[in-house]
Amino acid sequence: MSPTKNNERLLAEPLPSSSMSAMFGDAMNVVKSFIGSNYLVMPFAFAQGGLVLGSFALVFIAVLTDHCCGLIVKCKRRAEANMIARSEKPPVFTYGDVAREAFGESVVDIVDAILTFTQFGFCVEYFIFVVTTLRSFTPGTSLYLLALVPLSFLIPCAFLPSVQSLSPVSALANLAIMCGFVGILSYDITTGGKDLFNLKGVVLFNWEQFPIFFSITMSCFEGIGTVLPVEQSMASGSKNYPKMLHGAIGFTTCFLGSIGIIGLLRFEQHGVEQIATENLPEKSSLTTCITSALIFAILFTFPLQIFPVIQCCEKWALKPSKKDQKMFSTDKSYNPLQFEASQEVSGQEEARQQEEGASNVIQLGSVGTWFFQTAGFPMLPDGESFDAIVVYGPTAGLHLRKTYLLRTVIILFASLIGLVAINYFSYIASLVGALGATALSFIIPSLIHMKLFPELSMKELVGDVAICFIGVVAAVVGLYVTIKDWVKAV
Repeated sequence: MSPTKNNERLLAEPLPSSSMSAMFGDAMNVVKSFIGSNYLVMPFAFAQGGLVLGSFALVFIAVLTDHCCGLIVKCKRRAEANMIARSEKPPVFTYGDVAREAFGESVVDIVDAILTFTQFGFCVEYFIFVVTTLRSFTPGTSLYLLALVPLSFLIPCAFLPSVQSLSPVSALANLAIMCGFVGILSYDITTGGKDLFNLKGVVLFNWEQFPIFFSITMSCFEGIGTVLPVEQSMASGSKNYPKMLHGAIGFTTCFLGSIGIIGLLRFEQHGVEQIATENLPEKSSLTTCITSALIFAILFTFPLQIFPVIQCCEKWALKPSKKDQKMFSTDKSYNPLQFEASQEVSGQEEARQQEEGASNVIQLGSVGTWFFQTAGFPMLPDGESFDAIVVYGPTAGLHLRKTYLLRTVIILFASLIGLVAINYFSYIASLVGALGATALSFIIPSLIHMKLFPELSMKELVGDVAICFIGVVAAVVGLYVTIKDWVKAV
């Protein structure tokens, strides 16, 4: 066995913990990574694709997604093994890191840009849903006033150093998403007096609008960007990931298919709204409970989805200058606590800092860790408190203010796009699926697999090329039809 393949085998070994609680927690994390509130657009998606064509296509997309998620994990292990063979220490791999190992540094920014676009699109969809739902509670109220309600919560959340502090509420958010799903499904099945097995008024095949179905469904499989973080954090060992991945995608397929098919049968082709909650009765206690639960879930899911966008934007926009990089050397012999304020700060500036110093004290392990990693400054041992501006000079304070400003601008930009596209939720979902999710799920994994595994058999090579071809065609046609229909709708 070659050293590289032996390293891959060792990297796939399970971690010591294999208790039932660890496995259950890992399974829930895998499922959670694929299911979000985008399921609300699935009835509309089935109305675009048709009952039979949409059902077959959903299974086809699920099978390809499962295969390509497995490819990403397989490529990550090969990338790790290659680095070990070169006597390099592998990092905690991200999607971009795997692309770097395959194609070099230049490709990382492309992958990060696609990830950023996809996650940002999800956040725009979330904002549209929240404001649309609030408008149904208070008809006649200005959209801009309604937008202040979620913004007053989302902007402070964007200042969190990490999303770990939202973990306890995240579990409740997932429960709320499931409650909303059960409520909508129950209403569609039990209310209205329509025979769900009567296919009159239901289109079985809709080839003309099928690209819209494909793109929307791609955006509903939200887990491709979180495959590696989830796989690497499994307490029961990454060797269990393939089985849990199969189960999670199978569950997600049933989840999306059930609400999409039953919603189409219940409201027929032209009665399905873009968002499933808009088909619920107005001023009903059931509707209020379902939509309130979903608003709660989305408000606490939004920070999780926007955080990768923030990280990429900060990496691009807040790179330290060459002067800063030289001054704040990461040489181990450099001790920033010994930095004299007089070397960087004038006496007047130092006096101002002493007056405002309390607001600049940073505790490492929280904001400090996030701030100094973003700024590219050297780190101190955990638990040390210090005045960031006195230690690092005014550059640190300026960087911190730029960070807060950038995060605020990102949230406001997402909200602005959401307000402009308030009536076009499904087209936003289709656009995200065509431009982002299709590339991340099908095209990039296949290209990386072909590059990192030159020993592929002809069958495997043909399979990768076929998946790339499907992804490119789906992206191009989906984008064309989405833009054409969007322009027509406007």
